[in-house]
Amino acid sequence: MEAGEDAALALFPLVSRGTPFGVLEIMAPRGAINDGWELLEAIASQAAITLHNLYEQRSLRRQVETLEGATALGRDLVRAHDPEEAAQLAVRFVAERFELPVAGWVATPNSQRMVLTSVRGLGSRKRKQLKAVMGAFPRWSSLPSSQRDAMVRQFREVLGGSTAGIVEAGDALLLVANAPASLHQTFDALGSLLAAVLLQLAITANAQRRNEQLDMGIAWTAHELRAPLIDVKAVLEFLLAEDAGSPIGVAMLRRSLLELEELVGTTEGLLGWAVGARPLRRRMADVIQVISQAIHACELGWGEGRMRLSGPTRAMARIDPVQLRRAIENILRNALACSDRDSEVGVSVDEGDAVITVSVRDQGPGIPEAERDGIFDPFVRGSAAASRSGVGGLGLFIARRVLEAHGGRIWVDSDPTRTTFHLQVPIEMARARRSAS
Repeated sequence: MEAGEDAALALFPLVSRGTPFGVLEIMAPRGAINDGWELLEAIASQAAITLHNLYEQRSLRRQVETLEGATALGRDLVRAHDPEEAAQLAVRFVAERFELPVAGWVATPNSQRMVLTSVRGLGSRKRKQLKAVMGAFPRWSSLPSSQRDAMVRQFREVLGGSTAGIVEAGDALLLVANAPASLHQTFDALGSLLAAVLLQLAITANAQRRNEQLDMGIAWTAHELRAPLIDVKAVLEFLLAEDAGSPIGVAMLRRSLLELEELVGTTEGLLGWAVGARPLRRRMADVIQVISQAIHACELGWGEGRMRLSGPTRAMARIDPVQLRRAIENILRNALACSDRDSEVGVSVDEGDAVITVSVRDQGPGIPEAERDGIFDPFVRGSAAASRSGVGGLGLFIARRVLEAHGGRIWVDSDPTRTTFHLQVPIEMARARRSAS
C-alpha cells in the first residue's frame, strides 16, 4: 500500500448453512477493496464452506470413535458380574472418552436409595466432599424434578462446573461435569445400554436365587424321602420272612422288594439331578434292554399290557444304563398317568448313524405349543399341568438333566389327541468299536 493512500478494513462473516465460524478481516486500500468486493465475498464464502466441511468431518470422526468405544463398552458390560461393576465400567468409559469428571451411583438391592460407587476425574479432596454431600440419596426415578435440579446444582457446586450431563439408567445414575449439550444424545444412548444390562443382571440374580432355593428344597426332599423308603423295605422283608399269603402274593412282594431296594439305593442320586449334573458311569449297553427294564418296572404300578415296544432288537450306545433307565421311567409314568387306563402307550426306537431316538407316545390331552418348553422346568404349573396330571413335578425336569448329561436332548410333539416325547442320546464310540471288532 503506497504512502498517503486511504486504507480500509473489510470484515466478511464466515457463515455456512446458518452456522457461524468466525470473521475474515482484510486490510487493503479502499479502492482495491471496492474493486475486488465480489471476489472477496466469494473467497469468504468458500472459506466458510471449507471450515464447515472440516467441522463436519471432525464431528463425524468423533461420532465414529464414540460408536467404536460404545461397542467395546457393550462387550465389557455384558461380562459384568453385578450392577456396581457395570456402573464402574460406564463411568470409566465417559471419563476416558470425553475427558470429563464423572460420578456414578447404583441402587442398593431391596432399597429405595442409590449409593455412590465410582468417581473419575476428581482429586481426593473433591472425592471426599462429593461422598459427604451426595454419598447416598433416594432413587433418582422417585425424586420430583425440583429435587433433581437441586442435586444437579449441588453436584456442579462440588465440582466447580458450569454444566452437568445426566446419564439415567434405571437402577444407575451418572452425572458428568462440564458436559456440552452436544453430548446429551450420546448420554441418552449410554443410559439405555446400561439400563438394559442392569435389567439382565437383575433377572440373572433372581434366577440364581430361585435355583439356590430349589436346590436346598430338593436336597431336603432327597434326605427326607430315603427314611420312609427304608421303612417300607423293612416291612416287605418282614412279610417275606413270615412267608404268608399265596404264591402269587409272595412273588409280588419279592418283585416289589427288588424294585424298592434299587429305588432306595438311587433316590439321592436321582433327586440330585435336580440340583445339577451327576457323574455318569458310562459303558457300552443295549438301549433296548434299558427300555425293557423301564417298562417292566412301570408295569408294577400301572398294569401289564399297556405299553408296546417297537424297533430294533438291539441298539448299542455308550450310556449310563441306571440313569438313562430312570429318565425313561419318568417319561413312561408321565405317559401312563396322562392317558386313559385302557389306552396304549407306544414306545418306539430309531437307530441312526450317530444317535438313538426313543419316542414315547400317549393318547392323553395335548400340550399347548407355548408351554412345551416350560414343562421341562421344575414345578411348572400351567394349563398343561392342569390337564396332564403327570406334568408339573420333577420327573420331566430330571429326565432333561439326564439326557443333557449324556450329550443328548429331549423334546415333545403334541396335538389335541396325542403327545409324543422324544429322547435322543448319541451313540458315540459304538460305531468305532463295532468296526474295530
